[in-house]
Amino acid sequence: MESYRAAVDRGELPIIKGHLLDREEMYIRKHILRLICRHRTSWADSSFDESQYMHRCLEKLVGAEADGLVLIGDEEVEITMRGRLFVRNICAAFDRDYVSGIAERKFSMAV
Repeated sequence: MESYRAAVDRGELPIIKGHLLDREEMYIRKHILRLICRHRTSWADSSFDESQYMHRCLEKLVGAEADGLVLIGDEEVEITMRGRLFVRNICAAFDRDYVSGIAERKFSMAV
């Protein structure tokens, strides 16, 4: 409370924008960023729990694999040239809220 009042007294807006990521969110972000930037990600060096999460995500990509948009390995995913147009849809499979069904509408939904 003291730092809040001091900021107000200085004429500053005492607000912080952002979201503190938990360990799982940081892990997911890492893989989504790899897919967006490098078009591939691997979790071969991940813990058992993280690997289980990734394998659940892969279930959402079965259709994308059948359409030739991704190549799925035992511990990796690669987005094909054809799939790069659908990178947001592919990354949505790794989004914890999307996968769990918590998020019905997303700001960044693909059209």
